[in-house]
Amino acid sequence: MQTLTIDKNNILASVSQSDYDQNGGYSPESKGHNLLKEKGVIHGMPTVTDLSANLLDNVIGTTRDRNFLGNDVYLLDASGNYYTLNGSTLTKRKTDSTNTYAFGTSDIINFQGEVFATSQGDITRLTGSDLATIDETWWTVTLGLTALDANYRHPLEVVEDTMYIGDKKMIHTWDGTTGTYNALPLPTDQNITAMIKHPNGRDLIVFTSGTANYSHINKGQGKIYVVDTLTLEFVNEVEIDEQVEGAINVNGTIFVTYGQNLGFLSGLSISWLRDLNISYSSSELGYKHHLSSIDNHLLVVEDDAVLAFGDLGEGNAFWYPIKDGTIDFIINSIENKLLYGTTSGSTAKLFERDFDDAGVLGNWRSNKISFPKDVWIRRIDIIHTETNGSGTSSFSVTSINNEGNGTQLKDATYNNVQVTKTRVDCNVLTSFFQFLLSGSSDLIGFKKMTIYYEPAE
Repeated sequence: MQTLTIDKNNILASVSQSDYDQNGGYSPESKGHNLLKEKGVIHGMPTVTDLSANLLDNVIGTTRDRNFLGNDVYLLDASGNYYTLNGSTLTKRKTDSTNTYAFGTSDIINFQGEVFATSQGDITRLTGSDLATIDETWWTVTLGLTALDANYRHPLEVVEDTMYIGDKKMIHTWDGTTGTYNALPLPTDQNITAMIKHPNGRDLIVFTSGTANYSHINKGQGKIYVVDTLTLEFVNEVEIDEQVEGAINVNGTIFVTYGQNLGFLSGLSISWLRDLNISYSSSELGYKHHLSSIDNHLLVVEDDAVLAFGDLGEGNAFWYPIKDGTIDFIINSIENKLLYGTTSGSTAKLFERDFDDAGVLGNWRSNKISFPKDVWIRRIDIIHTETNGSGTSSFSVTSINNEGNGTQLKDATYNNVQVTKTRVDCNVLTSFFQFLLSGSSDLIGFKKMTIYYEPAE
């Protein structure tokens, strides 16, 4: 019999872009497996902790405690509630009933030991490690400066000793002592959509759009500005064909999201990396809080999943470590743990997943395998980690036909038995084959699958 092997070469390759564009090692229907726990082995999703207690609304922005004052993360929800997360304890600290907050428009950042957040028209300032005091009208009343334009995005960024505030075509500043309105005006036909510190640590990269097209449906030409923060002048201006929604620095590379695309900055041009499985919706597009990283791996929200990109040992690859409900935000909280929120109906949830560990495997599918003519699939040998010697281990093997219908080939169940290989005997007559591993009831990792087949007479 002839053989076809699926092993670490497939597992460590990128997930395919689609089932009909097999440019990777396995199907994009494979979502929710931890490839960082053990390189080259398919494990289930990183283990999860539910932190939803005390959460009142969906989270729209987060920031790390850069000063290590006792909390891991500060969070802002859509109703203006501010929280601290310390370990597994989420505590609501303050509520801002004065301002209106919105995903994509509002941002939150830690600067000089204080927390700042933009609403539609103002900037709120919170002081103290546990956000003991709140000034809801800090920008407009305390500093006496002009309100932010409610029709535009208000991203925040810190470069060295200054905080920068995006507001339509203007960049405002706060240096800890003085707030300056319109410290740097950009051309009047540009609207700021995202900002990020340059990898050189001194300059500020500003992304703009020629429209206020937040859903990206009507594409408007954008620009990239590089601002010298010492002279507060832009020293580079580059036209681009896209509107950038979000940007993140991962290990020195600036990754950007624009519409349904993921790319990276090569010089001051955008190089495309991958299509994103998201809709043209202001709630799904990859704004700042839809981007994070774990262990130098980029993480991007795709509606109900998190797409990862980074070196798994055989070069850079894409894969899906998490699949859940509609995901509102992600942030690397601490120690290789990813914090994220979901919304189901009117219920907001908060979870943390530990990438140093893994739970049970949900579903993993091979690519669609086409044979030049009909063959008999006679057997599949599966090499996996050892089953539970003092409990039950089980998983299911299913054959998927060309119409997407499944036929179970084996329900592998082991009681108090330690084995590392499962043999699946079958007789499948087909010219097309795709198999599915699912329903794992134990922490089994899958290493190699060998398919035995022979031509049909």
